[in-house]
Amino acid sequence: MSGPRVAAAAAAAALATASRVKPYALRLKEAAAYCGYRGSTFRALMTEGRKRIAAGLEPLGPRWHVRAGGTVFFLVSDLEEWLQRTSVPFGTCANRGK
Repeated sequence: MSGPRVAAAAAAAALATASRVKPYALRLKEAAAYCGYRGSTFRALMTEGRKRIAAGLEPLGPRWHVRAGGTVFFLVSDLEEWLQRTSVPFGTCANRGK
């Protein structure tokens, strides 16, 4: 096997490996989808979070980071921590106050 077949096999192997690798950071829309939300919900959580931080309170949404170019991203570890902290067990209702 040589030439295009080798290159195609190598590309397929690299793609298979990449699909198993867990990402380190996600952009806003990707992070929202990862958590089962829409991008607009995460934007609203960020807006509310900025207000809460300015008031000296803890933000409601997950931690976010901003790169030098202004790109907002979320660490997967922060997303998983936020989901653990804010999730309720299946079959319960968090809003009932019971």
